[in-house]
Parts: sequence; structure tokens; C-alpha cells
Amino acid sequence: MVQSRLPAAPAPEFDVETLKSAFLAASHAAKARDDAASATALAEARAALGRGLSGLAEAASLVSAFELPELPPLAKLPDALWGPCFTWLLAFPAQPPPGRAEALGKHLVRRYEELAGWMERNLAAPAVREAADAYLASSPPPLETLRTPERVAVQRARGRILRRVLGAAALETRPARARASRALRLGLLHARLDREAATFATLARCALLDPRRIEVHIVTFEEPEAALRARLEAGAATVHLLPEALAARIHALRSLDLDCLLFADELSPHPQPLAQLASLRMAPLQLAFGPRTTGLAGIDLLVAGELDSPAPQPRDCLERLALLPGCSAAWDCSVDRPADCPPVSRALLGFAEDQPLLLASAPVSPDHEKLARWRRLLAETPHATLLLIPEPGRETAESIRSFIYSAALPNLVLHEAPADHAALASLLALGDLGIDLSGPAAALALETGLPLILMAGQAEAALLRVAGLGENILPDADARLAELHHLLAHREALAARRARVGAAMETLPRFADHYALAADFAALLEHAHDELVSRGPGRFRRDRAPLRLATPHSLHPGDLHAEGLALLAEARPERAVPCLLSALQRAGADPALWFDLARAYRAAGQALPAIESLEACLRLHEGNAAAWRLLCELAAEAGNHDLAREALGIAASLAAEHPELAALRARLDA
Repeated sequence: MVQSRLPAAPAPEFDVETLKSAFLAASHAAKARDDAASATALAEARAALGRGLSGLAEAASLVSAFELPELPPLAKLPDALWGPCFTWLLAFPAQPPPGRAEALGKHLVRRYEELAGWMERNLAAPAVREAADAYLASSPPPLETLRTPERVAVQRARGRILRRVLGAAALETRPARARASRALRLGLLHARLDREAATFATLARCALLDPRRIEVHIVTFEEPEAALRARLEAGAATVHLLPEALAARIHALRSLDLDCLLFADELSPHPQPLAQLASLRMAPLQLAFGPRTTGLAGIDLLVAGELDSPAPQPRDCLERLALLPGCSAAWDCSVDRPADCPPVSRALLGFAEDQPLLLASAPVSPDHEKLARWRRLLAETPHATLLLIPEPGRETAESIRSFIYSAALPNLVLHEAPADHAALASLLALGDLGIDLSGPAAALALETGLPLILMAGQAEAALLRVAGLGENILPDADARLAELHHLLAHREALAARRARVGAAMETLPRFADHYALAADFAALLEHAHDELVSRGPGRFRRDRAPLRLATPHSLHPGDLHAEGLALLAEARPERAVPCLLSALQRAGADPALWFDLARAYRAAGQALPAIESLEACLRLHEGNAAAWRLLCELAAEAGNHDLAREALGIAASLAAEHPELAALRARLDA
């Protein structure tokens, strides 16, 4: 039976305001703790629990709530304390103390499910609303710190809470419409477009989407930087700014009449503001990228990669899985890589040329487990230095500096944040090995030839699988440490490993081929949309079989060459250029590819890269008369008549009777 009112709470004598202040102060203290409570503090807290409300407040001042599984349920508290007490119940350090992740996960599940149940039974009660407000203002710990069972349960309960908060706003939009020959209308929702991994991931997968297949609408809360807006609009995307109020945002999104909506930022456990929107229905098909379930009712598909590490499993996802070829990790940082990056050297950084230099990304929150691994590594390799590099353009928080310096390791060095990704790439080029580089830094490291030595559970290990560098993935910390010892002790083995990375990257692995990534993503969207239309939303969303592409976009250079020629024949040089560049990464010694790339550049109005492509073609096949004739035309158009006459002379010596020669001579003599 649905409960219509809260149970009667005990009414001892107590000072409400004093207890409210005590719980709020305890919540601040809980956020600041970076270690587990001592046995003495736990014993004192448990003893205090037997002394009623004042004892509960005393216990709160001693330990974090997740360390006391015997805490009473909300129903045992007076109505006036639900909000302040729930604020303390959901107050955690940025990183759980070592060994306490399981306790934290179980505590979160209990409290989230408790709140969800009360909201479903009695949302109108002031005490329930105060507890809900406390939840909405909370800052949950990172999802990756929780075990899979607790993570799934937490996300499921979060979805229940948000559905109840949003109420009537969660109405179904129009049904999916058959695609026929029209382009799909895709919305890409970012809270903000800035120089972060989520934006670079959007550029990698979506900047080269074919506008004849996918009509892109970028939706964001804030005006993006000019360079980012220009890059997106160059790919025929339309940028929309959303208003501030939630109701107005819902109306604006539904007014775009989208077929698909991708929540392009991480949908972390935090409830606002993206998670609220992702709990609603704004488009017939809604997606999110990520290795972990979102638990949100509005997400139909969780997009991951077939080689992701760790690979998401259908049993652990509340959404249906959609699997892309390769991995889901991909970033395009070129917009943040200016050409005038100042040079950097080991000498400038104070490192000797023969000093082993290991590189890792600086943590964004205290990570005790990672620090313990670093401590052990540096203790066993005292001649090596581990350089921690923050995200480009991001000042390191003082709390992180203190956390790192507390290790008191002279060979653990925190670098200042590089200005941009060009500066980051130059830093990475100085290293010997990368061990805990994350996000775009990991991809840039491989691009510079830096070997990454990773463990099987690390997300960036998927990059190595896609690149065919599986020997650099070790099963655990002990195996990785042994491999690092071996490589640092045998410089010839390290040089061979670096050469392997360079060779693998020269062939442009799928995660680095943005043309192929966009083609695969477009095909996945079309496949998902067509299945949604044909089967209906109910059957489509209930299906637990992962959605896959039958045929990933071919990376064979011959197939790409043929595709590029077809695009040229359709008068689409802006599409032919990246297609042919993709082919050249895998067959750079093919003069015919260089010649057709020059034709594509010329048709796109880019004379200089067209001339450079022709020069590459002629270095490989000096007897290509057609290339000399085209070079003559391009040089003449650029006003370089000396080069034009030289090219014309060579073209005439190779094919004297060609009918174009007379027109070229007349043009140069005019």
C-alpha cells in the first residue's frame, strides 16, 4: 500500500538548529578526510550511536558516514533533520581511502535506494524534499572507484531519483521517422565546448561526418571558443546555445526535432545538469559514450568499443550496448596544437640525457593506489625519474600538489601544466616510457613514438590493442614492474619497442583515423535508427544483444582510393581529401594516390598542398606526364611561371603529342 505520510518520528528534547549545524559541519569534515578512521574513532562513534540524536551528531563529527553501516534509516530521524543528516550521509572524500571502496559502494546503494523509495512513495513531504535537495547538491565519488555490482545499483537508484524529481517533464517525444533518403538529424550535447577530452573526442568522431548522411547540431550551455566553433562549423555543424532554465532547455532541445541525441560529456554519478536532461526523452534515439552504465531512463544505447578495456558487459548495463569497431577512445587535439610551439629539451627541464625518464598523467584527485604503485616503482628503480604531467592549460590544485609532495620521493616530479597539446606532445617526446598516461595524452604519446607499458584493466590499454601493440599490456602491477625493469636495463630492447610503436602508428590505427571513425559512427547511428523504426521503441530498448556494425569501414588503401575517386567524381573534394589522406597513411609509396590527392586539393581550392602532393608523386614516379601537366597548371595559377615552364617542358618530353600541351603553352605565352 502506498504510504501517504511519513511515520511518526520520536520527539525527544533536542535543539534542532544545533543538530543541523553539527551535521553540516560533519559533512565538511568528511569531505576533507583522506584516510580511513582509526579503530579508536570508530569505537567512540559506535558507542555514541546509543545516545540518541546528540550521539548521532557526535558520531558524525568523528567518522564518515560510509564507515558506520549500523547507522539508522531516515525514518528514525525527526523530519527537521532529514536534509542536514542526508547532507552528511552523502559527504565523501574525493578519493575513498585505500581498502574502503566496497564499504563506500554499499553505503551509497543503501542511501540512494532509501531516498528513491521515499521519493516514489511520498515526494510531497517536506522532509523527503529536503533529503532530495541534499542529494542534488552532493558530489559523489568517481564511478571507477566502486565495484561493478555497487556501481550498477547506484546508477539504477540515481535513475529512479531523477525520474521522480522530473515528474511530468519526462514525456515521450514524437516517434522515430523512417530515414528513407534523408540525412539523420543528430544532436551532440556538451555542457561546454572547451579544450578538454570530451570535446576532442567529439572532434575525432564527428568533425568528418558526411553531411549527406548526418546533419549535425552541436548543443551547449555556453558560447564555445572561436577556434572550436570554426572547426565544428567547417564540418557543416550548426551550434545552438541552450537557455539557463531546465524547462527552457527541454523545450529548446525538443524543438530541434532531432532523430538522435548524443550526450557527449561523461554522465558521471553527479545529478546535475546533464544527468537530468539524460533522464528525459528529447529525441527518439538517445546515446551516451562510456564504459559504465548511466542508469538514466533517457539513454537507449551505451556506445563502447569492441576492444575497450574494461569491456562493458550487457549484464552490467541498464542500457543496450552499441559496439564500435576497435575502441571508443579517440581524440583529435589538432585545434589545440599551434605551429609555433617553443622547443623543449631535457636540459631545459633539468634532466640528464641518459637519465631514465618515465611519464604519467598527474592525478586530478588523490589516488592512493596509484601513488603506492609509483612509490614501489621508484624505490626499485632509484636511478629513474617519474615526471607527472597535468592536463594542458589546467593549473594543478593545491590539494593535489600536497598529495604528491606528501610522498616525499625525490624522483617523483610534478611538471607545470603545458600550455596546449603541442607543448604536451613535445614533452612526451622526451620520455623513455609512459606508464599511467590517460586520455589524449596516451594517444599523443603513441603518436610521438613513446612506448606505453600498461596493465590490462587500464582504459588506455585499448589503444594498444587496436594498434597491434598487445605486448605492451601486462596482466598486473607485478608483471608491469618486471617489464619496466627489463626495458630500463636493456636500452636495445627499449629502442626496439620504440621502433615497434613508430611502425604501428605509421599505418594509422583505427583510433587515429578520424575519417574511418566518422564513417563507422555514421553507420552505427543509421543502423540503430533503422532498427528502432522497424522494431518499435519497446522491443528495440528491451533487446539485450549488443548492436554492432555488420561491416566496419574498410581501412584497405585500395578501397579508400576507390572511395576517394568516387567522391571526386561526385564533385565532393572536401570529402575526398581526408579519404585519400587515410589511404596514404597505409600506402604512402603509391604515386597514383599522391596524384589523386593533388587533384582533390586543387578541386577544393587548396593550391599549396596540391603542389606538395604532386611533388611527392613525382619523387616516386618522375615519368608521370599527367602530374607534370597538372603541376604546370597549378604553378601558372599561383604565378610561378618559371616552375610552370619547367613542368611544361618535362611534360612535353614525356608525351609530346598530348592535346593539353598547346593550351598550356598558349596560357604561359599570353
